[in-house]
Amino acid sequence: MNGPANAANAAAAEIGTQPPDFDPYVEVYSDKAILEMMVFYNETFGIVPQDDHRVRVSKFRRFFAEF
Repeated sequence: MNGPANAANAAAAEIGTQPPDFDPYVEVYSDKAILEMMVFYNETFGIVPQDDHRVRVSKFRRFFAEF
């Protein structure tokens, strides 16, 4: 799985909601899937364009670990 396929098309996130087909194992997310999650949550996760895939996954994981 490369992350939730419909995250970008989902309704605005309510507190505590997850996008359709959310996979808590973030290591499997592609750059596109992380981008879709950024749109769903309206959050950058601290990711900048210069970050490579490994760094993006790390920042994405860290964001969820903070809660």
